[in-house]
Amino acid sequence: MRIPPSTATWRMVPSWEWHRVGADRSRAAAILRACSYAPRLEEAAAMELPEAMARLQLIPGIGPWTAAETLQRTLGAPDALTLGDLHLPVQIGYALTGARGGTDEQMLQLLEPYAGQRHRADPAHPARRPAAQPAGPPGPAQPHRPSVTRPCGAEACRAGVRRCRASRRSRRRGTR
Repeated sequence: MRIPPSTATWRMVPSWEWHRVGADRSRAAAILRACSYAPRLEEAAAMELPEAMARLQLIPGIGPWTAAETLQRTLGAPDALTLGDLHLPVQIGYALTGARGGTDEQMLQLLEPYAGQRHRADPAHPARRPAAQPAGPPGPAQPHRPSVTRPCGAEACRAGVRRCRASRRSRRRGTR
């Protein structure tokens, strides 16, 4: 179980740490803005889904995609469907109709029968992904150094006992 950091901890993260984890300036600013509204965002846990989505989207930098993903993970909202995603409409359209391509509007029409549980009907939902297969027994031990075949092909040269002239020449030219 993981405990999320407090808002004070988020505010103390230096700019280079945001950069190291791949968060650009606008994403870091959105997170820090959300920290300043943390008490008001906590109230969203007791709200209905549309009101909670609207509350999150009041913060600049948080749109429908981020709001839906946040509510899915924090509140387990079963009907918080991610709109504006590049791949999700295509995946749902293919899973439910077999047709390639798809838009948000088509995805909403296809998921209409699942109203109230649309996020759970999503084929990309983690609970619907196939379980990872065991890797099996380990293979034979691999040498820690790759074997290098020398140009001359001499047994002593291949064994690394000594280098013949052809090997030394090819090494100087960088043709090995």
